[in-house]
Amino acid sequence: MIGKKVIFSDETRINLRGSDGIKYVWKKPNQDLGDMGIIKRSRFGGGSIMIWACFGAKSIGNTSMTEGGMNSEIYTEILEDDMLKSVNYCVNDENDWSSSNVKFDLLTNLSSTLQKILMEYYSQNLFMSFHVAKTVTI
Repeated sequence: MIGKKVIFSDETRINLRGSDGIKYVWKKPNQDLGDMGIIKRSRFGGGSIMIWACFGAKSIGNTSMTEGGMNSEIYTEILEDDMLKSVNYCVNDENDWSSSNVKFDLLTNLSSTLQKILMEYYSQNLFMSFHVAKTVTI
């Protein structure tokens, strides 16, 4: 079956210090905004992490984490280093796939889980670097 020989990959960006988009605030008609509308900023940028992961029919592949954005050179390097190493055990036909494999379920919620971990850690440690974030999530 051809489906067993396919590897799916995706990447996501996680901001270390909240969203970089629009912030919405809910308030009652006569209520003052107070501190609800204030967005805290940090000097020298907020920082972000790009996480890349892959999985196949049999297993989850390697995960790669880079600081900041991703360009074609970084993406090519990830494909060469992590995806090619993942091919052998992601599409290997030696073992049957277990539908109760916890690792597969974790992959579906990887982005939101890592976001929660980083936000909890950041709320306690205001000066978090990429290396600290990588240590916390791994």
